[in-house]
Amino acid sequence: MNCSPIQPAIGDQRSFIIQGRRRILICGEIHYSRVPREQWAAILDRTVELGVNTLAVYVFWNFHEEKRDVFDFSGDRDLVHFLQLCHERGLLVILRTGPYCCGEWNYGGFPAWLREEEGVVFRTWNKGFMHRVEKYFKHLYAEIVPQLTTNGGPVVMVQVENEYMNIAKWYGEDGERYVRWMVDLARELGVDVPLITCEGGVPGAIECLNGFSIPEERIQKLRARQPGLPVVWTELWPAWYDTWGAARHHRDARNIAAAILEFISRGGSGFNYYMWFGGTNLGRTAMYLQCTDYGFDGPLDEFGQPTRKGLYLRALHRALTACGSVLLEGEVSVTKEGGGETREFRLDGKRVVIAAQPESAVRGGDAALLPQARISLDGEVLFDSLSDWDACTPPVLPWNTIAGLTLTGRCPEPMPADRFDEPVRSEMPVEQLLLTTDRSDSCWYGANVEFKANGTHQLRIPFGADFLYCFVDGCYCGATKTPLREWRGPTLRQPDRKQSACAMAEQEWANEAEQFIPDGFLHEFAFEAGPGPHRIDLLATAIGLIKGDWSIAGPMHTERKGIWDDVLLDGQQLTGWEMRPFLRGEKNPVAWAEGGDPAARLQWHRFGLQLNGSERGDFRLDLGGWGKGMAFVNGRMIGRYWLLEGNGYGPDAIWHPKNAGLYAGPDGEPTQRYYLVPRSWLKAGENEVVLFEEQTPGAGIQLQQRNQE
Repeated sequence: MNCSPIQPAIGDQRSFIIQGRRRILICGEIHYSRVPREQWAAILDRTVELGVNTLAVYVFWNFHEEKRDVFDFSGDRDLVHFLQLCHERGLLVILRTGPYCCGEWNYGGFPAWLREEEGVVFRTWNKGFMHRVEKYFKHLYAEIVPQLTTNGGPVVMVQVENEYMNIAKWYGEDGERYVRWMVDLARELGVDVPLITCEGGVPGAIECLNGFSIPEERIQKLRARQPGLPVVWTELWPAWYDTWGAARHHRDARNIAAAILEFISRGGSGFNYYMWFGGTNLGRTAMYLQCTDYGFDGPLDEFGQPTRKGLYLRALHRALTACGSVLLEGEVSVTKEGGGETREFRLDGKRVVIAAQPESAVRGGDAALLPQARISLDGEVLFDSLSDWDACTPPVLPWNTIAGLTLTGRCPEPMPADRFDEPVRSEMPVEQLLLTTDRSDSCWYGANVEFKANGTHQLRIPFGADFLYCFVDGCYCGATKTPLREWRGPTLRQPDRKQSACAMAEQEWANEAEQFIPDGFLHEFAFEAGPGPHRIDLLATAIGLIKGDWSIAGPMHTERKGIWDDVLLDGQQLTGWEMRPFLRGEKNPVAWAEGGDPAARLQWHRFGLQLNGSERGDFRLDLGGWGKGMAFVNGRMIGRYWLLEGNGYGPDAIWHPKNAGLYAGPDGEPTQRYYLVPRSWLKAGENEVVLFEEQTPGAGIQLQQRNQE
């Protein structure tokens, strides 16, 4: 293990200089918040084995201040311990402290309670927001400043804010003032290593770039904005995240390798795989629509095992490490011929050549012709983006079913009429987050109605989120249509922000995200009812809070869940509402019983699992045949599950570049069928698995196991 002190990084136009020498930053993004503490060391060991020398790490605010003024840096939240494990392995760390992170994490990392601060607007010059940021940062930086390289730790750089260019035009001068304040605040709190930003710059910090690839023109534009500084690729996307209702996302590794070699040959000094190891959105940490699995088709899979992509990229990392000094210090000459480009680097008699062709005769996963790139040292080819992939044959680690779980009890979740808790009463629906502060996905909305005659009735909810079930007189009569939209337009009748061209308006996705979508939150139900009194009950289920402004074409503080505006019944406003937040089974012990209706909706199911304690490897639940709900193991929530059929690439395909090696898995399969069970959550003897199923229960559950490499 390497625990020697690390000198602070110094940057120039070629690279960062660390410990007195230049090095290419071969960086991988890992979030300690997406994996239990017990697995941190093993994942870091595999990362080092695959040639990564640096980690990038998001610090999510709501992971450490879930409740206002209660700061937690213990257990799975022990950031200092994670950094110490990195230091022991000689890994440098780029700490991405936010306060806004994105990361497909719930609310982009903001605590849900922050929305209720008086007069708050996120990510701009707003006193209420900045006061809470400063208070949190004082606690956070007290943890991390001792871990900076200047104090003998591994943290070589700190990122403030994140991708501010995406929203800069919306906040104007107040936004610019706020980002400058963020840099000043980090310095005031003791950060004396280089500060960075990505996709948007600010004086006092090094601006970095994100993307599937970094064309030369982007490099030149960045150099013009900040001459004499290194060019760093903070997010190299090895694929994309998966959302409920879309097929799984993939990216051809050969395309990734070629993009890296081109970037380094053009003067890039470091790159970061986002994600290297994605992990799992345990509990309720996933953003709106994001699956529980955050594997990202990465070099390490969701369980931390090397994929073929990871083993292939290891060969590239070894080549770059072997040639690092020549690439970063040598004299460069460029030859262009036939659409290709060759860059030659010479230093102290050594010669490194990176040759790239935009197209080969080989087609990738997206059916487009693949680029080809190779790197050689003194005439010996160290890595070829095509032939090295063909030669990479990782071992097959099959999944085996080790146990069918035994059903030990069921318990129906009661309808509101059968609950004994006092409802919240109001003429108009009360928005869900005001009642739950995002401590539950669920809230019941009920109203009494009376009809004069038989007929078909229309219930129209213009502003509801995210997924609603409709019951009339206790009988199910419909649910929200799927798939759901990732971009739904404003949550308010009058948008908080005028429509505008944002800072990336030349890109098609920005205009798409800015649209005013009149029916983005619309839900409609039809039902038959006769004359007399009736009861309408709606169960609103949230599927995570948004990750950024564009998801609702408005500021993040305007995020809404449940129902928050007029509801129309047969065209007339429906008033006199009762709200019951939370499920009863979330607030009270579940009364398990044998038997019951195996096909009933809104039901808790308990299963027993006997283990002898000798089982090793990776574990997952096969929930094929189930519907939608939440899964728990020994009282801890794995995450949301939804066996929704996935089709197509998803709404974000509009801005993903062609010929980047991107492709989607087969249509017609559930977006996610298998759900990771952390090994440390299982125990010898009796284990308990609980599912809260909202829709149609499956026939059973299987636990599957895979040996480690």
